[in-house]
Amino acid sequence: GLDKEQRSDEIRHALLDVIAKARAAGAANAEIRGLYLLGRLHQDRADHQESMDAFAEAVQRGAAAGTPWAPFAGMSRFMGASVAYACGRWDEAARLARVVGQSPPDDYEAMFRSLEANIRAARGDRTVTELFGVLRPQWGRANDRG
Repeated sequence: GLDKEQRSDEIRHALLDVIAKARAAGAANAEIRGLYLLGRLHQDRADHQESMDAFAEAVQRGAAAGTPWAPFAGMSRFMGASVAYACGRWDEAARLARVVGQSPPDDYEAMFRSLEANIRAARGDRTVTELFGVLRPQWGRANDRG
């Protein structure tokens, strides 16, 4: 039970198998979910590039399937942006976080705009306060869900 590396390798192989089977069956949503979970596994292991690669592939598959904001495709984009931000790849994170004109669901828009605000603030952009008007209506939503 203490050999976490072995266990995560088993999970990785199982996820790769699920992704391949879903892809072969044309089950895009199952494939995207598998890619998201693979990205999270790599993220948990601090395998940042592998994590971002899995998230990017999930985003690409979601776009190709016409469902860029479906739960695992949209979250893959957010997680990829978050990992890029944490790794100091701010240009990449900012590109992924930019959702203006893309009509994401409200929750996703708030998440991406919050990440955009963090990036801009970290870069010393004092105009970041302009995002408060967009984000303020979302502040209480997490508490509303109980």
